[in-house]
Amino acid sequence: KAFVERMPMHVHTAILDVASGQETVWQEPHTHPADWSPDGALLAGTQHGPGGANQVVVCRIADQGCRMLTRGTSPKWSPQGDRLYFVRPAASGRSQQLWSIAADGTAETPIGDLGTFGPIDVFIDVSSTGLLTWAPMQQGQPQLWTATIR
Repeated sequence: KAFVERMPMHVHTAILDVASGQETVWQEPHTHPADWSPDGALLAGTQHGPGGANQVVVCRIADQGCRMLTRGTSPKWSPQGDRLYFVRPAASGRSQQLWSIAADGTAETPIGDLGTFGPIDVFIDVSSTGLLTWAPMQQGQPQLWTATIR
């Protein structure tokens, strides 16, 4: 399965079953998909909550039911599927911080500062071996950082 976003009049998210070719439009509220769970049953993403605050959500593919876990954006599953890593603005507002939370919404933990990102450049990824990748914005100095998650 894969997700795509389309823009006729506004953005829609659709789930494509690659085996059958069947496409199912994701119902509102609009979810910005970010990552599939390792077992393919869940989709982690971001929804806009009250006041426009970004919220990390986990949605079941089977019935599109979503539950909000915490505030933040760009969620990525751990290789084991038991935790999500996500980005949240630092209290100072000048940089972004990496956080993690258990898949059931408990044990929210700050991990560290990732630096400053452009308004649309917040990006992290977690490899199947637990390598975290991110790209902070440094004026005139494109950078790509990696670190092992422990």
